[in-house]
Amino acid sequence: MSSNIIRSASCALAFVLSSLCAIPAASAGTDDAFGTFYVQQRKAYYEGQYAPEQRREILEYLLSEMQRSETPRRHGPLLWIAQEFSTIGKPSLAIPILRDLVSDTSRPLCARSAARLELGLAQYRSGDANGALSTWDAIAKDDKNVTKPIRGMAADQMRVHFMTNGDWASVFEVAQYELDNHLAENVAALSETVARSARRTGDFVTAERYYKKLLEEFPDYRAKNRMLYVEKALITVRFEGDRYQVGYLEGMEAKAREYEKIAKSEGTVFAEVYAEYIGLATSYMTLENYCRINGVDMSLSAEEVSSRALRLFRDGLDGLRNLPLELRANIEYMSSMYNAVDGIASICAAQGSQEEAVRVLESFLATLDDADPSLKKSIQRRVQSLPLQASVVR
Repeated sequence: MSSNIIRSASCALAFVLSSLCAIPAASAGTDDAFGTFYVQQRKAYYEGQYAPEQRREILEYLLSEMQRSETPRRHGPLLWIAQEFSTIGKPSLAIPILRDLVSDTSRPLCARSAARLELGLAQYRSGDANGALSTWDAIAKDDKNVTKPIRGMAADQMRVHFMTNGDWASVFEVAQYELDNHLAENVAALSETVARSARRTGDFVTAERYYKKLLEEFPDYRAKNRMLYVEKALITVRFEGDRYQVGYLEGMEAKAREYEKIAKSEGTVFAEVYAEYIGLATSYMTLENYCRINGVDMSLSAEEVSSRALRLFRDGLDGLRNLPLELRANIEYMSSMYNAVDGIASICAAQGSQEEAVRVLESFLATLDDADPSLKKSIQRRVQSLPLQASVVR
């Protein structure tokens, strides 16, 4: 079960009660003796005065005291008790309470809507995923009795479930419904979800349209360095099914070069650009190897492929060497460094420059005093595998 579903539902409930109902969850229906008692017990509950194994007992006691009081039908306390039953792993005790809240037309509409949302979560936690999805689907499509924020929350729950289970066709359907019915709080993020799910289901035309939408309408959706990945996704869908086309590699290199210039104009650097150079260089080498093994004609000579790959490896390596420490966490820094060094050494060795290959590897090895021992051993083995042995292998 996804923790995101649990977390978002709990946040949604608090939002619904406080923002939509304009009634604080802790004080709703607490203006008499029982109300005072309820607030005190709830405070003690949250302050950890009860051991985890006592929580069910306390909740059952509060429920029985509420039923004995003169005005037992209080939506705030009932909703909280049901939510806590569900949270502590007793959703079967929450479901009857929530069904009662949902069916009672004398209750405020916002409280009934919140109860419907929580009912779906309790069903999900009880193992009834189909029941939960049915409940959330009904909420999302109820444009007469449920406000848009709650409808959006229900749709979010369904989408997270489908995404967790790899059902990308359903993710696309729900996300598209949210956009079409203006249920999305973050249109940019949901547009990216539509693009991703469309791509996963093979609808590359729709994926391309939504990636374009992100870049044109939401240029500040992510930090500029992270928007490179949206650009990459857009170029990728254009070549989906044949990722090793030279056009894809050339398009990505041009876009990465553009982002490098943007970074320099802003007086900074984008770690992602240099990692991308190294990835593209690796793809050039993979392309050449694939075409050679499978007898596929290339639009580039093997020499040109090696030349482009070597340039990209070196540009990527130079960029990473000068990368400020605080930016290295943005990428898989050490593996990118190793891939670049290994790629340069491989090309140099293939071209007959074993001395240069050894020099590159040993130079990198000398910088790894505090590195993972397994990485150092990998480089040492790589040096030893070259025809010309290094004079000193650390």
